[in-house]
This record gives sequence, C-alpha cells and structure tokens, in this order.
Amino acid sequence: MGQPPQPHRPPNFPKHMVKAIEQIRQDLHKITDRVAQVKQNLETCYEDYLDGLGLSLERQLIMAAYQLCTRVYPQNFLQLSYAQREKMQQQLRHMGQEIHGNLCTVLTDPPPAEPEPEILLTKAIEVDDRDTVDKELLEVFESIDEVLADPDASTAIASPKEEEQESDNLEANQRNTELSELAERIAESLAGMVHQDEEEAIDDGSPEALVQWYKSTEKSIRQVLNQGSRKVNRLLQDATILPESVSPQVLELAIQNNHPPSSSPHASNLINLIIEADMGKKNKKRIRVTAIHLNLSELEFGDAQVSSKRGHIREQLGKIRQLKKYYKKSKKDLAIAEAEAAWRSSWHEEQ
Repeated sequence: MGQPPQPHRPPNFPKHMVKAIEQIRQDLHKITDRVAQVKQNLETCYEDYLDGLGLSLERQLIMAAYQLCTRVYPQNFLQLSYAQREKMQQQLRHMGQEIHGNLCTVLTDPPPAEPEPEILLTKAIEVDDRDTVDKELLEVFESIDEVLADPDASTAIASPKEEEQESDNLEANQRNTELSELAERIAESLAGMVHQDEEEAIDDGSPEALVQWYKSTEKSIRQVLNQGSRKVNRLLQDATILPESVSPQVLELAIQNNHPPSSSPHASNLINLIIEADMGKKNKKRIRVTAIHLNLSELEFGDAQVSSKRGHIREQLGKIRQLKKYYKKSKKDLAIAEAEAAWRSSWHEEQ
C-alpha cells in the first residue's frame, strides 16, 4: 500500500540569505545621512573652488586678451586711439569681475539651461522603437559623412596648428574627428531616448541624486565660462580687434562645441579657427581667426591653487562612488528581503 500524499510545504527560507528588513532600512538611512554630509562638504569645496577659479580667471582673461592684441592682431590694436585702448581694457577688467561673480553664484543661482548646439544636423529624429532608431541613426550618419566629405562646403572649423597653412591631410583628419565626435554624441543621445522609460527613478538623498547634482553644477560652470567668452569676443569685435567678417554664430559654434584650444604656451584660453569661404570658380578664401575661449581645463592648469582645490572636489567624488556602491547593494538586499516576506505572507498550507 502506497504512502499517503504529503501536503505541500513551503520551501526552506534560510534566514542567513538576507539581513532583516529593518536592519537594511537602517543601513540605507545611515547611507543617506552620510550622503548629506558629503554633499555639505562638497558644497564647501565648490564655494572655495569657484572663488579661486574666478580670481584666477580675471588674471588669465587679461593675459589672453593681451596675447590676442599684441601677438595675433597687433595692427588692429595699434589702430585704436589711447582712449579706445584704455576703455577696452577697463571693459575687459569689468567683464572678468562679472564672470567671477557669476561663478560664485552657480550653487545658489545657476544660469538657465541653454539649448544644445546643432552642428551639421538639421534632420529631426523621431524615436518609435529600436529598429527605427537604428535606421534613423544610419541615415543621419550617412548624411553627415556626405557633408563632411563635400569639398565645396562653405565653412569649416579646424583645430589650431602652429603652421600658417593647413595641409589636405590635416583637414581630412579634422573632419574625420568631427564626424566621430558627432556620431558618438548622437548615439549617446538616442540611447538615452530609447532607455529613458526604463530608467529607475532617483531617490532624493541617494548617492545618485548627489551625482546628478554634481553633473548639473559642472555643466553650469562651463555654461558661465561660455557665456563669458561670448561677451568678451563681442567686445573685442566691437573694438575692431577681431575681424568683423567672422559672424558671431561661427564663434559660438566653436565655443559651444569645445574645439580643443591651442597647445601653444603663448595661447592659453584662445581658440584658433580656419574659416573657408567659397569665392566662386573653385576659388576659396581661407581666413584664420583667433578668439577668446575660457576653457575650464586650461584655467585650472594655469593656476596651481585652483588645481589643488579641484583635487578636493575629486576626493569627495571618490566618497560618493563608494556610497553609491553600498546604496545599490542595500537596495537590492531590501528588495529581496521584502519579496521573501511577501511570499511567506501569501503562502498557505494545503489542508
């Protein structure tokens, strides 16, 4: 005679698999307290850093303008009267002080967000599904490749070089670099559009929220520098130092897209552009333009104290990365513990 059927029993749930739910929640609370402390430290570091950056910027801006007026456009500068030179120098000094002030208010009053610059990309992309994304991305890349390969393009921006004349090979390399960088930005943007619905919400007080705050702060700093560069270049153009033939849109394009500044030791915070104009009958006129570009990395590199203050910020970022790892693990443990509790609460023995 066979054995009677045994009633179903719940599987064995060893308690050592996860910590108690309450203990995990306490751990998460401790992590968020630590995050708040790190944020306070980070804000203090940024206040000190931004003030030092602003002071250094005032000095480096004047030096960049000096190089521009005496080494790059000496004839244009000499055509100014004494009163005009004095007025321009005073305005440059005031602009440096203004940018310094704007940097110091980044934490309390960040500048409004600016639209992302559009380079050689006029086609709107509508994302419906992954296949559409791949198709649209391929079409865009092909169109960009055609534009960059077009020898009759009316305007081109190239990286600065020491030589007065750019070879065809350098132009080809520059255009390939532009295509690669642009393709990477588009790919990242489209990937974010595809996965934006899949992203988990960021909890207030979490390490990830602090990372987002850090990224926003860094973006605001660069935005203040770009706005300052734009105003300074407008001043220099009004003073007839910069060529009037260069449109503000071209200068804006170069600054917004962070073309690498000159590596020359005499050209810190300056950017060189090569403007190619089609004069007809296959004749092209090439104009070399140098303008102010307040580049954050060069500003830091040009001042040891500012670079040291940036190091303090990096120390706090290292702490955030550690907290982020612990927070993610604790959140996973909590989800497992709560799921086990939910399973047990709804499991009933069969009679």
